[in-house]
Amino acid sequence: AQNILCVTGDSFTDISYQGVKQVFDVGSDELIKIASDLNFGKDINGNAIDGVPEFYIGGTVNPFASELADEIIRAKYKVEAGAEFFHTHPFFEVDRLEEFLAALGSIDTKVIIGVLVLESVEMARSINKMPGIEIPEEIIMELDQAKDKTSKGIEIAARLVKAAREIYAGVHIIERGSNNLVPAVLENADISR
Repeated sequence: AQNILCVTGDSFTDISYQGVKQVFDVGSDELIKIASDLNFGKDINGNAIDGVPEFYIGGTVNPFASELADEIIRAKYKVEAGAEFFHTHPFFEVDRLEEFLAALGSIDTKVIIGVLVLESVEMARSINKMPGIEIPEEIIMELDQAKDKTSKGIEIAARLVKAAREIYAGVHIIERGSNNLVPAVLENADISR
């Protein structure tokens, strides 16, 4: 099977993208339905196709949505459309992992938690301005007070990985730079390759 993650994407207003046409013909739930129909041998119009793919279909869910109840309803629609797993925006607090699991309630699908490795206070503050990202001030202060910011970022990420592995189907460790910090996070989380 081929893993695919269906997302709507974000609109952009950055001047460097001037002249680029944004296309939002279908939302993520519709894209999930299209992929699911392909798995059942049907195209977007319901016509039979040759060579049925084997997609393992995923969608995203935002644990930090301002209206979490609405986000959970959207997640249910995605499951009904054919989503077999979810990927979350990055978490930064262990307590929020359990709260979000409770919010998901009866949604019966695998969830992969996003964990972003913070390398500096500047990075944390910049990322905290992005939609769907919520880094608590306590985490930023913990990073700020550390002598070695990268090591502290690795420690914070490892703490989240350890906790998430206990209650979720998987973890996606995200790093923004090219410093190859994932092995250090795995080692600090006591995960051997």
